[in-house]
Amino acid sequence: MNVNVPLPAGAVPWEQVRTRLDQNGPFANMYDTPLYRDAVWEQFSTEEYARRYAALRDKMRRAQSSMP
Repeated sequence: MNVNVPLPAGAVPWEQVRTRLDQNGPFANMYDTPLYRDAVWEQFSTEEYARRYAALRDKMRRAQSSMP
């Protein structure tokens, strides 16, 4: 899904800012970056989150019980 949004004032193209990401201004104003292009992230299902949290809690309980 491509949406044309007007660029903010001071926007800097990716090719000019990619070597200066530790500087606040250019990082905040970059555009046309592969980092955010069409950023639609898949999400885990509620069941998958529950499974992962249960596994993490179990691992933490086992680690706690093995501590001296």
